[in-house]
Amino acid sequence: MHFEVLSRLFGVTAPLDLTPVSHLRVVKSEAEIKGMEKALRLESTALVALYADLENRLVAKGESIREHEVPPILDHFRGMVAKEEFTVMGGMNSFPMILGSGQNGAIVHYRAEAPNSSIIDPH
Repeated sequence: MHFEVLSRLFGVTAPLDLTPVSHLRVVKSEAEIKGMEKALRLESTALVALYADLENRLVAKGESIREHEVPPILDHFRGMVAKEEFTVMGGMNSFPMILGSGQNGAIVHYRAEAPNSSIIDPH
């Protein structure tokens, strides 16, 4: 059945190696779906706060911010909107923020590090 669905939707031409674990990864319970929806709402709220803060600082105030300075700002907003969840994780993310400005924006999985990170161009 999975193969038929994947074939119709995505043009998959060979059956996938389906295991009991792959089934668990594909099929989500109502609780898992609600958890993902909550995580997306919290992350979206933190990102909107970050974008507003960056626009205020870069455009309105004319500040200079380097790429490597942005992830801690996002973490600050994550802590504000999801304090309980973020604290449970020890203030850690599942993976580092990927952020590149200008030419660095085209580098796949670019990691900005001081002192070589670029100044963010707001335009």
